[in-house]
Amino acid sequence: MAVTVGRLEPLLVEEFAEGLTRFDCVSRYIDGKPDPGELMVREFLAQAAVPAAAAGTSTTYLALDPEVAHGAVLGYITLTLSHIRLTTGEKRAGGMEDAWGADFGALRIGMIGADRHYAGQGIGYKLLDIAIDSAAAMSEAVSVRFIIADAVDTQRAWYDRQGFVSNRSKAEQDRLDRVRENTGVAATSMRLDLGADPRLLGT
Repeated sequence: MAVTVGRLEPLLVEEFAEGLTRFDCVSRYIDGKPDPGELMVREFLAQAAVPAAAAGTSTTYLALDPEVAHGAVLGYITLTLSHIRLTTGEKRAGGMEDAWGADFGALRIGMIGADRHYAGQGIGYKLLDIAIDSAAAMSEAVSVRFIIADAVDTQRAWYDRQGFVSNRSKAEQDRLDRVRENTGVAATSMRLDLGADPRLLGT
């Protein structure tokens, strides 16, 4: 299967309109109801990705199959600029004990998902590579050491396999406690350490 990646641009949204609405990543059901985390990913692409791109609050990349008509969306990833707060122990473990402050530049995976019809075909890995490449490119101008994500419980094992670790900061825990209260989605704040100079990843 050939896979190409395209940035979702508001001016080109008509090209992807059908694919955006047909995208369906919901494959798990809990007590007969769609997994709330997967439902959130599906609804964001259908309803919020285009307005967010138009407002400049996030960037979404689509994994597409050029051989399928109507712009079939195999998966997508939405990225935003962010930062992560580390505990003293986390800084020490990462060799950053001498760094000033507790906050570090990061690229946040706001949403990531693959259509259930294409599960198990490496779409998620390809999308994660986009985040890593983007962080490395951004590091030409400003420090971006981490990729961070809120891993819903049903997807936690996937992040573990990619090398993400849990964030122990109380601020992160408190934030996700509020998210769970408001949405019913239980998640863990996680980070992938790209090293002191992510630009070296491509060398």
